[in-house]
Amino acid sequence: MGGALTRETPGAGARATLPGSVSVYALGLVEDKESAAAVHASVDAVEGALRPHHAGYYPNFIEEPTDASAFFSADTWQRLREVKTRHDPSDLFKGNHHVPPLP
Repeated sequence: MGGALTRETPGAGARATLPGSVSVYALGLVEDKESAAAVHASVDAVEGALRPHHAGYYPNFIEEPTDASAFFSADTWQRLREVKTRHDPSDLFKGNHHVPPLP
């Protein structure tokens, strides 16, 4: 990757860059319980082999609900929560990567 994907540009948004120099997305076709076990084992093996080189996560590549604060710097996370508090204080809108309003 590199180039524009690594440069932070003021005003570009909360997450306008991708961490690291390589992006990997592992997946497999699951047709039944046996293939599911094989796919999960293979994906786990890929993740384990690459773990020492982990540079960060990109939200669009995470399919499970998770702690969204891991995707952003502390300052950006605070700013997102301030925006959420200002525009959705009752926390009506939620997604897989929830940004909660401030208490």
